[in-house]
Amino acid sequence: SPNLDKLARSGWLFTNCRAQAPWTLPSHMSLFTSMLPSHNRVEDLNEVLPADVTTLPQILKQAGYVTAAIVNNGQMKQHWGFGRGFDTWQEFEVDTPEGNCESITKHAIQWIEANEESPFLLFLHYFDVHEPYSAPKPYRDAFGVTMSGAQTREIMWRNRTPKIDLSAVEKKSVIDAYDAEIAWLDHELGKLFHAAPENTILVVFSDHGEAFDENGWTLH
Repeated sequence: SPNLDKLARSGWLFTNCRAQAPWTLPSHMSLFTSMLPSHNRVEDLNEVLPADVTTLPQILKQAGYVTAAIVNNGQMKQHWGFGRGFDTWQEFEVDTPEGNCESITKHAIQWIEANEESPFLLFLHYFDVHEPYSAPKPYRDAFGVTMSGAQTREIMWRNRTPKIDLSAVEKKSVIDAYDAEIAWLDHELGKLFHAAPENTILVVFSDHGEAFDENGWTLH
């Protein structure tokens, strides 16, 4: 995508980043508060951000920014404190058409068109590069994907232990499906970047990674 190429040419790439947790809830709460999970106290699903902890959206809202978030909720639900400081908070279910990258991008572009005259913060959470890897057919065809999304999910869960029982063909098929998912998301990000006003700062980051090695699938 020309829009992704522009970001690559003119942006800054940080190569020495570390997530503060290997899963979404505490990792994102650290990003929103600039605090370790042990300090903001959101370390598991039963915790809620304390009222006295200030978030980045709150700071920007106080500075006159219009704030919005469009997320596929997974572990980004409002009740943990993520919605604090946002004028608009939209949650969509993961693994549904409304929660995929095409839908999130569509809603984001609509929001930008309605608010681009104001200083704004727009936070988007994309879930598509999590399993199951089930990109639309054109992307699957481009990477020669032979597995269904359900098959990739079964393999992912089966190999969250150190024991590896995948054949070389199975391993390649899962990686191909993952690459197709990334290509689909890249396409949607290109549309989003094209819609962003010229003076917008774009920040692309991940809250954790997934790797496949001799020890199986790991989050880190």
